[in-house]
Amino acid sequence: MLGALKKKSLKNNISKILIALALAVGLLWGSDFGAFKAIGGPKDLFSLSADELEGKYVTAEIYYIYDWYAYTESTNSSTHRSTVTEKEYIIATDDSIIGLAVPSSMIRDADKVLDDSDDYYNGYISELTESITVTGTLRKMDEETLGFYHKVVGYDGLSNEDRAIFQPLVLKANCLGRTPEGLTWLMTAVAAGALIYALWILISALTGGYQRSIKAYCRASESPVATMEQLDQFYHDTEPINGVRVGKWILFESKGKDILLDTNDAVWAYMHTIQHRTNGVPTG
Repeated sequence: MLGALKKKSLKNNISKILIALALAVGLLWGSDFGAFKAIGGPKDLFSLSADELEGKYVTAEIYYIYDWYAYTESTNSSTHRSTVTEKEYIIATDDSIIGLAVPSSMIRDADKVLDDSDDYYNGYISELTESITVTGTLRKMDEETLGFYHKVVGYDGLSNEDRAIFQPLVLKANCLGRTPEGLTWLMTAVAAGALIYALWILISALTGGYQRSIKAYCRASESPVATMEQLDQFYHDTEPINGVRVGKWILFESKGKDILLDTNDAVWAYMHTIQHRTNGVPTG
Protein backbone atom coordinates (compact mmCIF):
# COMPACT_ATOMS: atom_id res chain seq x y z
CA MET A 1 0.00 0.00 0.00
CA LEU A 2 2.65 2.51 1.05
CA GLY A 3 4.64 1.79 -2.11
CA ALA A 4 1.63 2.47 -4.31
CA LEU A 5 0.79 5.66 -2.40
CA LYS A 6 4.38 6.89 -2.64
CA LYS A 7 4.36 6.40 -6.42
CA LYS A 8 1.06 8.26 -6.63
CA SER A 9 2.44 11.11 -4.51
CA LEU A 10 5.50 11.37 -6.76
CA LYS A 11 3.35 11.32 -9.89
CA ASN A 12 0.99 13.98 -8.51
CA ASN A 13 3.89 16.25 -7.53
CA ILE A 14 6.24 15.74 -10.47
CA SER A 15 4.94 18.87 -12.20
CA LYS A 16 5.72 20.97 -9.08
CA ILE A 17 9.22 19.52 -8.96
CA LEU A 18 9.87 20.25 -12.64
CA ILE A 19 8.48 23.79 -12.40
CA ALA A 20 10.63 24.52 -9.34
CA LEU A 21 13.73 23.14 -11.09
CA ALA A 22 12.98 25.13 -14.25
CA LEU A 23 12.54 28.29 -12.16
CA ALA A 24 15.84 27.70 -10.36
CA VAL A 25 17.78 27.06 -13.58
CA GLY A 26 16.12 30.02 -15.30
CA LEU A 27 17.01 32.42 -12.51
CA LEU A 28 20.59 31.20 -12.30
CA TRP A 29 20.97 31.41 -16.07
CA GLY A 30 19.37 34.87 -16.07
CA SER A 31 22.04 36.11 -13.67
CA ASP A 32 24.73 34.33 -15.71
CA PHE A 33 25.43 32.20 -12.62
CA GLY A 34 26.79 35.33 -10.97
CA ALA A 35 26.84 33.82 -7.49
CA PHE A 36 29.35 31.21 -8.66
CA LYS A 37 31.54 33.99 -10.06
CA ALA A 38 31.45 35.68 -6.65
CA ILE A 39 32.51 32.47 -4.87
CA GLY A 40 35.74 32.44 -6.87
CA GLY A 41 36.22 36.16 -6.25
CA PRO A 42 36.91 38.88 -8.84
CA LYS A 43 39.94 38.54 -11.12
CA ASP A 44 42.43 41.35 -11.55
CA LEU A 45 41.39 43.10 -14.77
CA PHE A 46 44.97 43.81 -15.75
CA SER A 47 46.00 40.17 -15.39
CA LEU A 48 43.67 39.05 -18.20
CA SER A 49 44.45 38.94 -21.90
CA ALA A 50 42.03 40.27 -24.53
CA ASP A 51 40.55 36.86 -25.33
CA GLU A 52 39.86 36.18 -21.62
CA LEU A 53 37.87 39.32 -20.83
CA GLU A 54 34.28 38.58 -21.87
CA GLY A 55 32.04 37.40 -19.04
CA LYS A 56 34.71 37.70 -16.37
CA TYR A 57 33.99 39.10 -12.91
CA VAL A 58 36.89 41.49 -12.27
CA THR A 59 38.18 44.28 -10.08
CA ALA A 60 40.50 47.13 -11.00
CA GLU A 61 41.78 50.45 -9.75
CA ILE A 62 41.43 52.86 -12.67
CA TYR A 63 43.89 55.76 -12.83
CA TYR A 64 43.37 56.84 -16.43
CA ILE A 65 40.15 57.45 -18.40
CA TYR A 66 40.45 58.53 -22.03
CA ASP A 67 36.94 59.90 -22.63
CA TRP A 68 33.27 59.17 -22.16
CA TYR A 69 30.98 58.02 -24.97
CA ALA A 70 27.44 57.40 -23.65
CA TYR A 71 25.08 57.94 -20.76
CA THR A 72 21.64 56.72 -19.69
CA GLU A 73 18.95 59.07 -18.43
CA SER A 74 15.81 58.52 -16.38
CA THR A 75 13.01 61.10 -16.65
CA ASN A 76 10.55 61.73 -13.82
CA SER A 77 7.05 61.60 -15.32
CA SER A 78 5.74 64.15 -12.81
CA THR A 79 8.48 66.79 -12.85
CA HIS A 80 9.86 65.90 -16.29
CA ARG A 81 13.34 66.26 -14.83
CA SER A 82 16.02 63.94 -16.21
CA THR A 83 18.70 62.26 -14.13
CA VAL A 84 21.77 60.48 -15.44
CA THR A 85 21.63 56.95 -14.04
CA GLU A 86 24.69 55.51 -15.80
CA LYS A 87 27.66 56.89 -17.68
CA GLU A 88 30.14 55.04 -19.88
CA TYR A 89 33.83 55.80 -20.27
CA ILE A 90 36.81 54.52 -22.26
CA ILE A 91 39.58 52.77 -20.34
CA ALA A 92 42.52 50.51 -21.15
CA THR A 93 43.59 47.07 -20.00
CA ASP A 94 47.10 45.78 -20.60
CA ASP A 95 46.41 45.02 -24.27
CA SER A 96 42.91 46.37 -25.08
CA ILE A 97 40.66 49.39 -25.00
CA ILE A 98 37.22 48.73 -23.47
CA GLY A 99 34.26 50.55 -22.00
CA LEU A 100 33.51 51.22 -18.34
CA ALA A 101 29.90 51.77 -17.20
CA VAL A 102 29.35 53.20 -13.73
CA PRO A 103 26.09 53.94 -11.88
CA SER A 104 25.08 57.44 -10.79
CA SER A 105 26.73 57.00 -7.38
CA MET A 106 30.15 56.61 -9.05
CA ILE A 107 29.89 59.18 -11.86
CA ARG A 108 31.35 62.04 -9.83
CA ASP A 109 34.47 60.02 -8.94
CA ALA A 110 34.84 58.78 -12.52
CA ASP A 111 34.60 62.35 -13.84
CA LYS A 112 37.37 63.39 -11.45
CA VAL A 113 39.61 60.67 -12.91
CA LEU A 114 38.68 61.83 -16.42
CA ASP A 115 39.54 65.45 -15.60
CA ASP A 116 42.78 64.35 -13.95
CA SER A 117 43.64 62.28 -17.03
CA ASP A 118 42.99 65.25 -19.33
CA ASP A 119 45.25 67.47 -17.23
CA TYR A 120 47.99 64.83 -17.31
CA TYR A 121 47.66 64.39 -21.09
CA ASN A 122 47.82 68.14 -21.69
CA GLY A 123 50.85 68.52 -19.41
CA TYR A 124 49.16 70.55 -16.71
CA ILE A 125 50.15 68.01 -14.05
CA SER A 126 53.13 65.67 -13.88
CA GLU A 127 51.43 62.67 -12.29
CA LEU A 128 47.99 61.15 -11.90
CA THR A 129 46.46 61.72 -8.49
CA GLU A 130 42.87 60.50 -8.86
CA SER A 131 41.63 56.90 -9.12
CA ILE A 132 38.45 54.88 -8.87
CA THR A 133 38.15 51.24 -7.81
CA VAL A 134 35.64 49.24 -9.82
CA THR A 135 34.37 45.69 -9.37
CA GLY A 136 31.99 44.24 -11.92
CA THR A 137 31.46 41.99 -14.92
CA LEU A 138 32.65 42.43 -18.49
CA ARG A 139 29.74 42.23 -20.93
CA LYS A 140 29.35 42.73 -24.67
CA MET A 141 28.11 46.17 -25.67
CA ASP A 142 24.66 46.40 -27.24
CA GLU A 143 24.41 47.74 -30.78
CA GLU A 144 23.37 51.27 -29.79
CA THR A 145 26.14 51.68 -27.22
CA LEU A 146 28.69 50.16 -29.58
CA GLY A 147 27.77 52.83 -32.14
CA PHE A 148 28.50 55.64 -29.66
CA TYR A 149 31.75 53.95 -28.65
CA HIS A 150 32.93 53.57 -32.25
CA LYS A 151 32.04 57.17 -33.07
CA VAL A 152 34.06 58.61 -30.18
CA VAL A 153 37.17 56.50 -30.90
CA GLY A 154 36.93 57.12 -34.66
CA TYR A 155 36.64 53.42 -35.35
CA ASP A 156 35.75 53.74 -39.05
CA GLY A 157 39.01 55.54 -39.75
CA LEU A 158 41.23 53.00 -38.02
CA SER A 159 43.27 50.28 -39.65
CA ASN A 160 42.28 46.67 -39.07
CA GLU A 161 45.27 46.26 -36.79
CA ASP A 162 44.22 49.23 -34.64
CA ARG A 163 40.57 48.16 -34.64
CA ALA A 164 41.56 44.89 -32.98
CA ILE A 165 42.65 46.83 -29.90
CA PHE A 166 39.16 48.30 -29.34
CA GLN A 167 37.18 45.45 -27.81
CA PRO A 168 33.32 45.73 -27.93
CA LEU A 169 33.20 45.04 -24.19
CA VAL A 170 32.06 47.15 -21.25
CA LEU A 171 32.95 46.64 -17.60
CA LYS A 172 29.65 47.01 -15.78
CA ALA A 173 30.46 48.32 -12.32
CA ASN A 174 28.67 46.67 -9.39
CA CYS A 175 27.29 43.94 -11.64
CA LEU A 176 27.62 40.29 -10.77
CA GLY A 177 26.97 38.32 -13.93
CA ARG A 178 24.26 39.85 -16.13
CA THR A 179 22.54 41.77 -13.34
CA PRO A 180 23.39 44.23 -10.53
CA GLU A 181 24.84 42.57 -7.44
CA GLY A 182 21.71 42.99 -5.30
CA LEU A 183 19.44 41.55 -7.98
CA THR A 184 21.87 38.69 -8.63
CA TRP A 185 21.84 37.66 -4.97
CA LEU A 186 18.05 37.98 -4.85
CA MET A 187 17.68 35.78 -7.93
CA THR A 188 20.15 33.29 -6.46
CA ALA A 189 18.25 33.19 -3.16
CA VAL A 190 14.96 32.53 -4.96
CA ALA A 191 16.66 29.86 -7.08
CA ALA A 192 18.04 28.21 -3.95
CA GLY A 193 14.57 28.31 -2.39
CA ALA A 194 13.09 26.69 -5.51
CA LEU A 195 15.74 23.96 -5.43
CA ILE A 196 15.11 23.28 -1.73
CA TYR A 197 11.37 23.18 -2.40
CA ALA A 198 11.82 20.68 -5.25
CA LEU A 199 14.14 18.55 -3.13
CA TRP A 200 11.76 18.65 -0.17
CA ILE A 201 8.83 17.49 -2.33
CA LEU A 202 10.95 14.73 -3.89
CA ILE A 203 12.22 13.46 -0.53
CA SER A 204 8.73 13.62 0.97
CA ALA A 205 7.31 11.62 -1.92
CA LEU A 206 10.07 8.98 -1.85
CA THR A 207 10.19 8.57 1.94
CA GLY A 208 6.43 8.52 2.56
CA GLY A 209 6.13 12.01 4.00
CA TYR A 210 2.70 12.33 2.39
CA GLN A 211 1.60 9.16 4.22
CA ARG A 212 2.50 10.44 7.69
CA SER A 213 -1.06 10.01 8.93
CA ILE A 214 -1.01 6.30 8.08
CA LYS A 215 2.34 5.75 9.79
CA ALA A 216 1.22 7.63 12.89
CA TYR A 217 -1.99 5.57 13.11
CA CYS A 218 -0.01 2.32 12.93
CA ARG A 219 2.52 3.45 15.54
CA ALA A 220 -0.31 4.33 17.93
CA SER A 221 -1.93 0.90 17.58
CA GLU A 222 -1.21 -2.10 19.81
CA SER A 223 0.45 -4.01 16.97
CA PRO A 224 1.86 -1.68 14.31
CA VAL A 225 2.94 -4.50 11.99
CA ALA A 226 -0.44 -6.27 12.14
CA THR A 227 -2.29 -2.98 11.69
CA MET A 228 -0.21 -2.15 8.61
CA GLU A 229 -0.98 -5.58 7.14
CA GLN A 230 -4.73 -5.06 7.75
CA LEU A 231 -4.54 -1.60 6.18
CA ASP A 232 -2.72 -3.04 3.20
CA GLN A 233 -5.50 -5.58 2.72
CA PHE A 234 -8.13 -2.86 3.17
CA TYR A 235 -6.42 -0.70 0.53
CA HIS A 236 -6.33 -3.46 -2.10
CA ASP A 237 -9.85 -4.84 -1.35
CA THR A 238 -11.72 -1.54 -1.13
CA GLU A 239 -12.72 0.24 -4.31
CA PRO A 240 -12.37 4.02 -3.98
CA ILE A 241 -15.44 6.18 -4.55
CA ASN A 242 -14.49 9.65 -5.73
CA GLY A 243 -11.00 8.92 -4.39
CA VAL A 244 -12.24 7.89 -0.93
CA ARG A 245 -11.93 4.37 0.45
CA VAL A 246 -14.49 3.60 3.16
CA GLY A 247 -14.78 0.49 5.32
CA LYS A 248 -13.35 -0.11 8.76
CA TRP A 249 -11.23 2.89 7.97
CA ILE A 250 -11.55 5.97 5.82
CA LEU A 251 -8.63 6.72 3.52
CA PHE A 252 -8.61 9.84 1.39
CA GLU A 253 -6.28 12.47 0.00
CA SER A 254 -6.29 16.05 1.27
CA LYS A 255 -3.93 18.74 -0.08
CA GLY A 256 -1.69 16.05 -1.51
CA LYS A 257 -1.45 14.07 1.72
CA ASP A 258 -3.06 10.66 2.37
CA ILE A 259 -5.25 10.87 5.49
CA LEU A 260 -6.35 7.80 7.46
CA LEU A 261 -9.20 7.86 9.96
CA ASP A 262 -10.91 5.19 11.98
CA THR A 263 -14.57 5.11 10.92
CA ASN A 264 -15.61 5.52 14.57
CA ASP A 265 -13.73 8.82 14.69
CA ALA A 266 -15.45 10.31 11.64
CA VAL A 267 -18.56 12.46 11.45
CA TRP A 268 -20.21 12.71 8.05
CA ALA A 269 -21.71 15.99 6.90
CA TYR A 270 -23.61 16.56 3.69
CA MET A 271 -24.20 19.92 2.04
CA HIS A 272 -27.57 20.71 0.49
CA THR A 273 -27.93 24.08 -1.21
CA ILE A 274 -31.31 25.73 -1.65
CA GLN A 275 -31.92 28.83 -3.74
CA HIS A 276 -34.81 31.00 -2.56
CA ARG A 277 -36.87 32.88 -5.10
CA THR A 278 -39.54 35.55 -4.87
CA ASN A 279 -41.81 35.77 -7.91
CA GLY A 280 -39.23 33.77 -9.81
CA VAL A 281 -36.36 36.13 -8.90
CA PRO A 282 -33.39 34.66 -6.91
CA THR A 283 -33.27 36.31 -3.47
CA GLY A 284 -30.75 34.19 -1.62
